Amino acid sequence: MPSYSGARKRGRSQRSARVVSTLPPQLPNDRKSFDLLSPRGQWHRLNRARGRAASRAQNQRVRREAIEAYGGKCKCCGETEWQFLTIDHEKGANHPMYAGIPRTGHEFYWALRNEGYPRKGFRLLCWNCNNAIGHYGSCPHKAKVPDDAAVVALLKR
Repeated sequence: MPSYSGARKRGRSQRSARVVSTLPPQLPNDRKSFDLLSPRGQWHRLNRARGRAASRAQNQRVRREAIEAYGGKCKCCGETEWQFLTIDHEKGANHPMYAGIPRTGHEFYWALRNEGYPRKGFRLLCWNCNNAIGHYGSCPHKAKVPDDAAVVALLKR
């Protein structure tokens, strides 16, 4: 390959010494010209929103199936609204018992479905109870509330 500095020293412009590629510039995969796509690729390009909506609906259906398979209500507080419910890893998501199962997201619900919704190691909790157990070690719903007799005994002291 010729030295460009030699071309400049002899008074020629750098443009004349530059090597020009004969290949067309490469576009990212998503930016391929529509004409270069296969018929299936063209269909997907034209129907992206439709495909994403179908995928979203299918993932939501699998999540609802998982929630129903685990009882449909929070084991701690009894919440039944499916939007608030989540499946908890009883021993923590990094425990070796959960190897091979994704930790979160729609892949998690699909993996549970493929495994037949295993009961061991999983429980259904609402988002608040799940976060409280994860961050504080226990849920406020399960806090020991003294009975009336214990309160009366404390006040008499």
